[in-house]
Amino acid sequence: MLAVILVLSAQSAVCLVPISTSESHISSRYGKRTWEKGKKINKDLTLKHPYHSFHLGVDIVAKKGTRVTNQFTGRVIKIQHDQYRGSFVRIEYNHKKHDTVQVLYHHLDKIAVQEDSWIFPGEIIGTVGDTGTDFPPHLHISARYFSYTTRQTQDVDIEKVFKFCNYEYRHHDYRR
Repeated sequence: MLAVILVLSAQSAVCLVPISTSESHISSRYGKRTWEKGKKINKDLTLKHPYHSFHLGVDIVAKKGTRVTNQFTGRVIKIQHDQYRGSFVRIEYNHKKHDTVQVLYHHLDKIAVQEDSWIFPGEIIGTVGDTGTDFPPHLHISARYFSYTTRQTQDVDIEKVFKFCNYEYRHHDYRR
């Protein structure tokens, strides 16, 4: 099932549904969070002490291999793999004349796009994975504004840029 773009006329907000809502749920939102002692962070690490952090995106839990679908016309500006974010893609979408919104899709299992290429609504970005330091398989999605005028980047709450429509929220439910 492909994700769809919906426009909410009341607030003029655009819905972001990168993964079918019947196959996934939101497990963590943008903002401050605390991990309890004994929390299993990944396959090899369990916390010995409480840990406080600031989460810069939204986590959508889904089965490994679930398709992540693009919804807007944009340009793939970076494909990378690192120890923490795993395999990720950064796509730039025009926001204003001299500003863009860059959306990052982290922890991908497979990547289906090429760097420095255009991507269109309905195209597959990749598949949900558990690469990097997190598990279970999920998509971590975050946003940042980039100004071509000032050449500055600022992380933003992705839920202030997009609405995650029709997703069920299950706070830190990793039993799925």
